[in-house]
Amino acid sequence: MSKLDNLYSKSITDLHQIIDQCKKEIFQMRMQRSTGQEYSKHMFKVLRKKIARAKTAVNQKLESK
Repeated sequence: MSKLDNLYSKSITDLHQIIDQCKKEIFQMRMQRSTGQEYSKHMFKVLRKKIARAKTAVNQKLESK
């Protein structure tokens, strides 16, 4: 099962929650970076891709209706 198959099985509200959660994590990492705390640099890219996958799944679900 690929990452997209996992997302396609979720409802649109679940996908929006995933998007919001990822955006909050990115914001927290930006705050950690600005205050000089340790953070995972590679997670920016991972979270942005996760948001893009979730948005793609939402758009495809909306188009199929």
